[in-house]
Formats: sequence, structure tokens, C-alpha cells
Amino acid sequence: MRSRILAYAAVIVALIPLSAHAGFTVSVTSLAQGNIPTHQEDNRRYASLADWTSAGFVATTHAHADRDAFDSPFDGADATAVFDQSNPTNAVLRSKVVARRFYGGRYQNIVWAQSIFSLNYGLQIENLTGSPVDVNFAGEMHGLFATPVRDFAHVQAEEKVHLTGLTTTGGDKGSLFVNFDGAKSDGLWSSFVHPAKVHDDIYGTIDGFELNSFEYYGSRSVAGGAIVFSDVDYDLLLTADLDIGNGLALVDFTNTGHLIVTATDPFTGADRSSDILVTLVPIVPPVSVPEPIGLILLPLGALALTRRHHAHRVQQRQDGSPP
Repeated sequence: MRSRILAYAAVIVALIPLSAHAGFTVSVTSLAQGNIPTHQEDNRRYASLADWTSAGFVATTHAHADRDAFDSPFDGADATAVFDQSNPTNAVLRSKVVARRFYGGRYQNIVWAQSIFSLNYGLQIENLTGSPVDVNFAGEMHGLFATPVRDFAHVQAEEKVHLTGLTTTGGDKGSLFVNFDGAKSDGLWSSFVHPAKVHDDIYGTIDGFELNSFEYYGSRSVAGGAIVFSDVDYDLLLTADLDIGNGLALVDFTNTGHLIVTATDPFTGADRSSDILVTLVPIVPPVSVPEPIGLILLPLGALALTRRHHAHRVQQRQDGSPP
């Protein structure tokens, strides 16, 4: 009987929700492949808040893929990615991805470059005042794209955002494809792409596209003096590649806000961002812990009752009473 109860307790402990365990991930990656072919990858990954703090909340990666020595000097790729979260209310992404390919050559390999951001952590939001506030989450992006090609090239940008505890959620996902036919986008960027002139060091001033977007993800109410948590799950992929084409594919993102946290008055709409304190934490701790604790205490209580019953039967045998 005792072994059964201990086994039951072990099963209950194993069934405690994973949210009870801390989790934190910041991953920033640059990838580049040239025409030689050469491949380079630079990855910075922080698996704990302590590691991210010691890094100063900034990660920078750079990858370069060289050209074929017997080919033209433009068959290469460069990718740079920077994630700066020194201010948790306005985390900034900066990325530049360039893939160049000239006419002909011995190789017909893909020339491409990528920047990848993957984030998963929690935000602790504290209302420093005695009156309620609405905490708002939003993101913005600005980018320039250029593809002066005659065959095929495309730039892809894909964003996926999930925040817990929001009244409404928007801006889940958006993609942008730029090729010789022009710019095509869907999701959160569908109405923010406009023609623009882009300057490149090799090709000079060329026709391109500009992306400006502001996406409202949602809000949540925080009572006066209260502390709430929100999990952040964010992925952004920026890719420039030329499969069989000639020319340049360019993504140049600057001053790109991953996440903006503000606060407003729920009655007047006035800005009250100075009334909240936002800090980085591991994933949101469970809201209520009595249930798993109770499940653990249940078999322990049963074990105590079993021992008491066993002691009572032993005493009965010693007294000569029937069991």
C-alpha cells in the first residue's frame, strides 16, 4: 500500500504543469551562403535571464559568404543582425541582409542571406500607482527592399507574435515577397508597402520598396498597485536570396521595434507610461499553485492514515481484540 501511494505521489509531481518551471530564450542568428559555395553561420543564444543580463541585453551576429575566385566579384552574401533589449519597453531589432550575384559563373548555387530572431520570455508589468491603467502592446517595423533582376530573386520577411493575457490580439503573422514583378505582401504588412529609391554601394541608386508598419497587438488592464505577467513568443525571419537570377536582393531594416509597451488611462486615454515598471523575467509563473500542492499532499495524507490504521491493528492484536 505504501509503495502504491509513493508511486501515486511521483506521478502527480510529474504532472505539475511545465509553466511552473522557469524558461527563457533569446536567439539571434545570421546565415550567409555564397556562390563558391561557401556557408557561414553566426548564432548567439541565451538560455537564461542571467546569461542575457550578463550580455548587457544586446546580441550582434554577422555572417559572410565569399565569392567564386574565378567568377565575378559580386557572388557573395552578408547578413548582420542586432537585438537590443536594454530597454524592455522598447526592444529594438536591426538587420541588414544582402545577397549579390552577377552574370554567369561556374556555379549555379543559391546565393542567400538570412537574419533570424527567436524570443521566448516573460514580462513583469507593475502598476506603480493606486489607480488602474491599460497596458498596451504594439510593434513597428521599417525596411527597404531592392531587387534589380531580370530572372528571379525575392526577399521574404515573416513575423509571428504571441502575447498572453491580452484583451484582443492582432498582428499574428505577415509575409512580404519582392521579385521582378514587384512587391506582394499579406497579413500585417499588406497595406504598408510603397515604391522607393534604394542606394546600394555597387549598383548605385535603384528602384525598390519601402515598408512602414505599426501593429497593435492588444492590451490588458492592471489594477492599482498590481503586478501582472505576460509571456512573449516572437519569431522574425528576414531572407534575401537569388536562385538562378542576376543582380541584388537587399533587406535593410533599421530602428525596428520588436515590442513597444505603453500605458494609458482607461477613462481618459491619456498617456501614463511613466506609471508602470516593465522588467524581464523567465516565463510566467503559474497563477495558482494550491492545486498541484494539494495533489501532492493528498497521497502524503493517505500515507499518514495508512500508518495510523496499521498501528491500530497492531494494538488490537496485542490486546487480543478481533481485527
